[in-house]
Amino acid sequence: CGAPTRLHFAELNEEHRNEIDFSVGKTVKYTCRPGYAKRPGLSPAITCLESGVWSEALEFCQRQQCDHPGEPMNGRITLFTDLLFGSTVSYGCEEG
Repeated sequence: CGAPTRLHFAELNEEHRNEIDFSVGKTVKYTCRPGYAKRPGLSPAITCLESGVWSEALEFCQRQQCDHPGEPMNGRITLFTDLLFGSTVSYGCEEG
C-alpha cells in the first residue's frame, strides 16, 4: 500500500510516521487530534488489504463539546450554530 490515509480528525501514531514499508496485512493506528475524542466501539486503525489499498477509516473520533461562551456585556450573540469544536460564534453590539 501507499502512505496511510490522512484524516482530518486523527493523526498517525508516532511509531508509524516515518515508516515506508506498508506490506499487505500491515496495520497502523491513529490518535485523535486535539478537539476530538475517541468514539467508543470504533477501531482507530486501518490495514493494508490484499488489493493494495487501505481498509476504510471509520470516523472513530468526534468533535468535542465546548462550554457556552457566555453573553457579552452590552451585546448579544448574533450567530450560533452549535458548541462543537471548530464552530464559531458571532457577536453584535447594542446601539449606543
